Amino acid sequence: MCLIAIVDKEKNKNLIITKKDFDKIWNQNSDGLGLTYWDSNLKKWICIKGIMDKKLGWDFVDYCQNKYKKLIIHWRLTSKGLTNEKLTHPFKFTYIKNKKKNLLGIGYLFHNGTIWELGNDIKSDTQELAELISSLNLNKKQLIKFINSKFFKKLINSSRICIVLENEKKIYKFGNFEKYKGLIVSNLSWIYDYSLNYIKRYSNNWYRNYGDF
Repeated sequence: MCLIAIVDKEKNKNLIITKKDFDKIWNQNSDGLGLTYWDSNLKKWICIKGIMDKKLGWDFVDYCQNKYKKLIIHWRLTSKGLTNEKLTHPFKFTYIKNKKKNLLGIGYLFHNGTIWELGNDIKSDTQELAELISSLNLNKKQLIKFINSKFFKKLINSSRICIVLENEKKIYKFGNFEKYKGLIVSNLSWIYDYSLNYIKRYSNNWYRNYGDF
């Protein structure tokens, strides 16, 4: 299932993810956490990922949302690939920032859903999507055109995607996001607060075979 949450305190300075809501999300998506926050001094997105512990995850989220005005958080629930620190989101990809100087730009990719054409038991679909984008060697203009193309939208199907470029504040969103208490979230399934054990016990075939429900 996974969940992406965008906290934008530039629009609402009091906006936060509460500990109660964090716990609900983690209960259903406990296969790892990662985030990016916009550092207004450095003028860049900073990435933290590989967090597998609930308390540590909350500590990072709470610290970042109280210090920075814009962050994107991802909680993972494995559908493809291994469950480990490496496969937490976001995934880094590259694009050509300056061809003459052979300078590469960096982007970060968050994903909620399943891309059937990508991934396997070892590699996640999101990991392969980031690798695909990097392999195309696109410049920024081509990259923006690609992620807005019919091919990209067909590839991700019903998935929800967030993309940021390291030195640009703008957040690119694809798919149907919801609003919840001022937050922008990729789904609202977690508000029912079923534990991951409950999901695995009663929905195991669907959850593992279909990935996103």
